[in-house]
Amino acid sequence: HGPMTSAFATLALQVSTPDSAASTFSQAWALWGTRTRMVAADPIAHAVELQEALELFDALASYEESALSEKQMKQIEVCRSSIRALLERSVPERAPSSPPA
Repeated sequence: HGPMTSAFATLALQVSTPDSAASTFSQAWALWGTRTRMVAADPIAHAVELQEALELFDALASYEESALSEKQMKQIEVCRSSIRALLERSVPERAPSSPPA
């Protein structure tokens, strides 16, 4: 099996102009909405997909106000912070060195 390409990676390939960023945003937002629960349940198993999702939202964020509304930019930031938090949990060796009391 080769590395699987998630729908996020496929969408990221479509982001090349302000117009494409605007149209891809709604698909990315909907896709993240459908995938959140599954990836959050097991971030380690979905680490690659999370990374691809982050790259997609980073690409969208690079267009900022030229393509996206203020509301959309806020939604992108919500997605990026959620994905970063899940990525932190997807790396087992980053666990705290001392267990919580």
